[in-house]
Amino acid sequence: MNILLIDDDEVTNYINKRIFSVVYPDSNIVIAGNGAEALTVIEDNISKAMPIFDLILVDISMPDMDGWEFIDAVSDNKYIQQHKGHFFMLTSSVFDDDIIKVQSKPIIKKFFSKPLDIQKIKEMVELC
Repeated sequence: MNILLIDDDEVTNYINKRIFSVVYPDSNIVIAGNGAEALTVIEDNISKAMPIFDLILVDISMPDMDGWEFIDAVSDNKYIQQHKGHFFMLTSSVFDDDIIKVQSKPIIKKFFSKPLDIQKIKEMVELC
């Protein structure tokens, strides 16, 4: 399984990578510190004909390009190959507006609140 974690918090990325490694020890996990870095990673994968990311976990609040800007950008047909992957918002946001906004973004499967845990990972995979 190819996983892309997009979050600007290094500790969160470390913990999330470890949790995924326990549940899916053979997974390939890539970390991006914001949406712009994630787009670069996806573009590199597409240009090198590498496999798409199966799971993409996106935080909302990040510098340079936040999660909403990333979702809007990756929704473009330029990234059509990656649309076969499964996008999830994983954030500490508790704003109702963010939860409602997820419903207006068809590329996002579901909104999850941090912290990530094994049960949430299992739910994500079941939704795929």
